[in-house]
Amino acid sequence: MNFNLQSFEPSQSILLENEDLIRLYLEELCENALEDYYQETNKTRLATDYTIDGRKIYRSYDIRPEDTPNLTKLLINQGIEPFNYLVSVILGESDHSFKPHIDKQRHHSIMFIYKDSSAITQFFKEIKPKSGFFYNEDEIELTHSYELTEGNFYTFNHQIPHGVVNIGPDVRCHVTITLSTID
Repeated sequence: MNFNLQSFEPSQSILLENEDLIRLYLEELCENALEDYYQETNKTRLATDYTIDGRKIYRSYDIRPEDTPNLTKLLINQGIEPFNYLVSVILGESDHSFKPHIDKQRHHSIMFIYKDSSAITQFFKEIKPKSGFFYNEDEIELTHSYELTEGNFYTFNHQIPHGVVNIGPDVRCHVTITLSTID
């Protein structure tokens, strides 16, 4: 591994061995999830369905390492042990955002951005405890903003409050290769 999960940065761009081949496997996972998102084919295991008034704000799909053995082997061969793959499809709220939050189970991951239109991922410092799943504006303070670009890989700390703004008119789709979880 050429990256440090304990970095002070909540996210950073990284390079992987066999990146082009890994990218192809991850793109296929995203295409399958997008097909399910739009056509509700139920071919991919739905993990989260956050829908408000018929608007699919966020959906995630769980893929186990054994479901994609060639991809998993490529990662293990370079010292990356995936816990699972989570494909996220984000349309966002009517203001084109996904509110700041902390993920319940994931800690560190590698994130692959498949489809995006200049969305900005923001990280925050908690200034007082959150009152629900999402943070209110008075509970956090912005510390970092990143434009995570299509086709690239990033480390990601899911236990730092984060959200997404500027989600384009189309959905954002990415794969999280979960490396560590919260018990």
